[in-house]
Amino acid sequence: MTPPSEPLIPIAPGAFEQDRPAGLFYRLKVDLMGGGRLEVRTLLFVAGVRIVRSFPFGGAFDPSRCNPDMCGSYRHDDEGQVTVRWDDGRVDQWRYARTPEGFELDGDGFKPARPLTEAELIGTWAGAGNVGNPAANAYTFGSGGTFTFGAGQSSVGGRYRLDGLTLSLAFADGSQVQRTLFAAGSGEPVGLVCVEGDAYRRQ
Repeated sequence: MTPPSEPLIPIAPGAFEQDRPAGLFYRLKVDLMGGGRLEVRTLLFVAGVRIVRSFPFGGAFDPSRCNPDMCGSYRHDDEGQVTVRWDDGRVDQWRYARTPEGFELDGDGFKPARPLTEAELIGTWAGAGNVGNPAANAYTFGSGGTFTFGAGQSSVGGRYRLDGLTLSLAFADGSQVQRTLFAAGSGEPVGLVCVEGDAYRRQ
């Protein structure tokens, strides 16, 4: 008999509980080897002092599908250090410190992922390395809950709904998908978002 799969865990926005991170945090990194592509790296802190360093695709975290080198348990000590024991047995020790924008882990700065309102999302968003390229895929969100995705005449569309960090898309052909979406910047108005691990800039 196949054991029942673990329930999906909703992705909580980044926050702090007694000065410890909880929910989803991100950092942006320019991939110089990939032609300057803007990469989004995330850390997800879930109940039971669990940490996940793979991107939580699909608007929810599935514990049963997490690789042993990507999920583990962590603890803080009084010396400003985090010790992570990954499920494959490897142990990492990182320096941890709060910052005005989030926290720093072994020299890398992470910010809390936050949800967008519908008003903030309305507009056209293109891949961060492809703004102005008419052949690049882009999302366009309308004020009436409609969206299109694609490039030029090959775009597809339907209706969308926001629920925290989950973007639900119902396409005109009847198919439905959920994607993880959050604001990837602290500026106002929001100029950069992350959708399913990719960065998109407002056009």
